[in-house]
Amino acid sequence: MKYIFLFTIFCTIFAGFIYAEWQEEGLKGKFYDGRFMVFSFDYESAEEIGLKVRDVYNKVIEDIGYWGAFKNKYQILIWKNKEEFLKFLKKQNINISFESSAIALYNWKSMPTILGYYSQNFLTKFLPHEFTHLILSEALQIEGEKIPLWINEGLACFEEGGSIESLHKFLSKFIKQNNYIKLKELIYIKEYPTDTTKLQLFYAQSQSLVGFLINKRHKKDTFFSFLRWYVVKEYNFLQSYLYAYGEYVNLEEIEKQWIEYVCK
Repeated sequence: MKYIFLFTIFCTIFAGFIYAEWQEEGLKGKFYDGRFMVFSFDYESAEEIGLKVRDVYNKVIEDIGYWGAFKNKYQILIWKNKEEFLKFLKKQNINISFESSAIALYNWKSMPTILGYYSQNFLTKFLPHEFTHLILSEALQIEGEKIPLWINEGLACFEEGGSIESLHKFLSKFIKQNNYIKLKELIYIKEYPTDTTKLQLFYAQSQSLVGFLINKRHKKDTFFSFLRWYVVKEYNFLQSYLYAYGEYVNLEEIEKQWIEYVCK
């Protein structure tokens, strides 16, 4: 009991030091529950973001079937507008090459961190997406850059919680025209496609394929078992699928099952 009390005091002091640093950057609001440290432009938004972070965290570990214990603390820094956000990024020499109101940094100042600004879709889209990247990295105990792109982006998009019906309606058109990305290509993509249509397809198919694998699981941890074989132990896709799902099939058969899932 004594050690728990001392640890609590230490965490509170630690959070206090960090808070003082971010106050100088205009982040006056704070939410801290022992794991999630949110620093925002006011107290109301800090609490709102902190509660949302909890929800996202719980949903992601439920969806992937994670059974372990998390150790990391997470830091979320949110500015009121885009101008203040970009000004801070420039000061920190952080470059982003995409239009987003948030960015995930796996080990920034020795801590998994989300940097962003409070845009219209921040809570519903950008925060769940970027935070999922950090959670998945910790769950697998592997650097985010080493996670296959289709899994990392597919799960992050899946956790945004958009309409599956709309997603599959979009994909069905390309499948019927035989213009979708074949599975044997999708799982080996290491760089974001430069073609706009192919980039849209990459995100959509990755999200749908992750959803297919999550919904296909026969036990809570089936999908996470697949991730461990495939990402951590670096077995190939089919071996990982066999060990996790118990099906001895080829990529063409898995692709056929996925297409049925999309077009049903």
